[in-house]
Amino acid sequence: MRISGGTITPYTAKIVPSFKPITRLALDWVKLSNGNYSCVDRSASSDVYESDIEIYGREDVVQNFFTAIQQNRADDSHVLTLDEFNEGEKIFGADIDYSVPINATVLKLRRKQQETWKSFSLSFLLRATNLTFTGTAAMPALKPLVGFDGDSDFQVDKRDSYFGDLFFSDMDTDAGTFTATYHFTQEDMKSLRRFLAVYRASTVTITSLAGVVKPFGNRITSFPIAVKIISWEDLGMITWGINSSVRCWALRMTMAEVV
Repeated sequence: MRISGGTITPYTAKIVPSFKPITRLALDWVKLSNGNYSCVDRSASSDVYESDIEIYGREDVVQNFFTAIQQNRADDSHVLTLDEFNEGEKIFGADIDYSVPINATVLKLRRKQQETWKSFSLSFLLRATNLTFTGTAAMPALKPLVGFDGDSDFQVDKRDSYFGDLFFSDMDTDAGTFTATYHFTQEDMKSLRRFLAVYRASTVTITSLAGVVKPFGNRITSFPIAVKIISWEDLGMITWGINSSVRCWALRMTMAEVV
């Protein structure tokens, strides 16, 4: 990835592959008294796309970044231009168009660390200020990894009065949630991220979950199931299988049952 902007002399930064895209859609979810979820949507223009990355290299190379940030600050700009991304440097997520320059600003600059005798690294948090998206919104096949969590919540609230009498509120719905981590190819991840952003607050129909028969407990035993995706986290690119050259994307997602 090349970093430039303003009077900064462009230079290429080497990014550690363990970067993590941080995407926050402008949705505020609330659980209603009937067990369903509803949200307030401030629109896609308020969505936030950040990335927690780490660059590395000789001390003078890493120091160049400090110098660039200081020059950017002195120019009262605080805007960096990022381009010339490698295939493994999709730092803001798989569904971003990296063929065009991306403007970003540094939110948090951490300490420079010495890794080896001549190697140094620097971690920092970036926020993109302009993005172009790519890919077609579609829900790929969902294959939860081992370790998922899914069941129905017992929706009864009981309280006692001043004199010890019990009062209760029973929603009589017992809606459930299902949380799991999935691995996707780059193309599937691109489609899924676009799907989550475009159909952000919609009811989604899940036709199958590979290996999972009862995602919300014993009450539901067949598909399709209506859900709302109330939270998700992009876990970045990972190495998959014995062949370390095969890389895919990981995502953790929570689905709430619609009752």
